[in-house]
Amino acid sequence: MDLLELKPENYLNISVSEMDGYHAELVAYREYYEKEKENLSRIFEALEKRKNIFGSILEATGRTSYKSESGNFTMYYRDSYRMENKDVFYSWFRDKFGAESLDALTSVNYNSLNSFIKGMITEQNEEINNIPGITQTVDGPIYNMRSI
Repeated sequence: MDLLELKPENYLNISVSEMDGYHAELVAYREYYEKEKENLSRIFEALEKRKNIFGSILEATGRTSYKSESGNFTMYYRDSYRMENKDVFYSWFRDKFGAESLDALTSVNYNSLNSFIKGMITEQNEEINNIPGITQTVDGPIYNMRSI
């Protein structure tokens, strides 16, 4: 039995034992995925340790790159910025570039928005139709697998 070879026109003709077999195949692939994910995490961790040591060797020798027949290794630093006070920054940005530019810059994370709206509906008894600019959609189907 191979779930990938099953044709949609045969979905309604599947026996319980075939369904059990397809489900077992699905579970086996999930277990295989989990095992490989663990292996890949260990491999990635080992790679990162080696990169850090090699980078330390470059730093100690005053270099930022190394080239050989095996390939190239380059070390660089990137500036990153963190917002310490959102209200102060937004106020400065709004004054300098205008409210419309600030609106274009700001966004709301999908999960944060959904959590907020669900809270408004369940905790505040707000109706979805009373929240301007929000529409309810149905995402899916979403498939979930759990080990038993």
